[in-house]
Amino acid sequence: MKKVVALFLCFFLLVGFTIVPGSKVEASSSVTHVYSPKSYTHYGGVTYAVKKFTYPKSVKVKLSNGRTLIVQ
Repeated sequence: MKKVVALFLCFFLLVGFTIVPGSKVEASSSVTHVYSPKSYTHYGGVTYAVKKFTYPKSVKVKLSNGRTLIVQ
């Protein structure tokens, strides 16, 4: 009996939170600018520059058989 009640509650919560009647909210793309600071200041007053992230040209990968492979 406890298992049936637990399964019913799980099903009710799953269905109750996924289906919302009358909600027709759609995503909109009204974002025109994303703020990207050139630097940020730490709490102690030290200012750090923000560097853009770049991916490496090649990566060394050690395989499970002990060989090393360079992936580009």
